[in-house]
Amino acid sequence: MSISGLNHLVFCGVVLILQSCTGSYENTSYTEAWLTAPATENERASVSEQIYQQSTQEDFSPDISEVPLLSVRLLNYLARQNHRTRLCEGETYGLLLLQYFPKLYKLTSQKYLVEQICGLGTYNTSYSYFLYQPSALVSEVEMSRQPSEAYRRDEEGYYLLTSSVSQHLTISEAEITPLSFARYRYNDLGDLVRYESYIVSGRRLFESSEKILSIFSKARGMADCGSFAHYQFQGSEFQLVEYRYQECCSSERECTAQSYSRYPEKYPQIFP
Repeated sequence: MSISGLNHLVFCGVVLILQSCTGSYENTSYTEAWLTAPATENERASVSEQIYQQSTQEDFSPDISEVPLLSVRLLNYLARQNHRTRLCEGETYGLLLLQYFPKLYKLTSQKYLVEQICGLGTYNTSYSYFLYQPSALVSEVEMSRQPSEAYRRDEEGYYLLTSSVSQHLTISEAEITPLSFARYRYNDLGDLVRYESYIVSGRRLFESSEKILSIFSKARGMADCGSFAHYQFQGSEFQLVEYRYQECCSSERECTAQSYSRYPEKYPQIFP
């Protein structure tokens, strides 16, 4: 999908029930089921719809027997080397982090995008991403799924194999590159400024053919405000393609203004 196609795709709608300084405002012409109306047979769901649909079906904590051996090894490595790898901005989350196995997206035969959960929030999930470039082709053993009883955890919570199926497999520092993302936030003067971060937060979708990572970050539960960003993987890093941001309305007048869109694809464009 080309990024130009992302701008005209839309949600189905959201429920708007807002507390304003003038009282309670409710607009029942919207329904929080921007989630529920499926695209027709000849219609492709918008990116934001796809993001939501994926989030409702995803299991963030699969059993260890359901993930490839390589994912387990990457988790051990990233957690142990978190200050160097910038995993979760270098913060240590201990056993909490070790609940979430990295997800692998194959970019080429020698490149993998590694997605690691840092934490689950009420509205958004935070992630760190890495480029994994193995020195040799990933073997069938590394991509195999081992039974739960093939693992045990040491006193620090890291996973150890109880068999010798792949004790020779190692991950080196040269094979892992932490990836940063351009984001926006308000400074002390109230200006929206760009900065780089090793963590992104929100609901995400990775479109493998175009290598585009889309992230919708909700600012509140109604999903009527926040940020919507698209990054394309180029070479060995993510480049920001588009960034949209909308502040949350706080009064009936603001919330019913024609310029206030409920759809992330139509939030005010910050970049480019």
